[in-house]
Amino acid sequence: MPLRHPDRPVLSQLDKILPEYCPAAAYALISDSHMARLREDLAKEIAAAGNRVELLNLPAGEWNKTRDTWHSLSDECSPRTSGATRR
Repeated sequence: MPLRHPDRPVLSQLDKILPEYCPAAAYALISDSHMARLREDLAKEIAAAGNRVELLNLPAGEWNKTRDTWHSLSDECSPRTSGATRR
């Protein structure tokens, strides 16, 4: 069953919105560890629509949202989602 977000209609349509408004060879979906399970379902929906997507997780907590963390995620993302567009 598709994941639906009545309070966040954009999330429910990402599988259609991404290719139309942000075309890319691949997408990286970044989430913290608290939201990882929900984002796994979202990544599966995006992939089921024929899009290449990689789910990357960072530890939960504001103290983990640092430049070093972003740098590590970018390094991890590059080889796994070669061709992904960052916006």
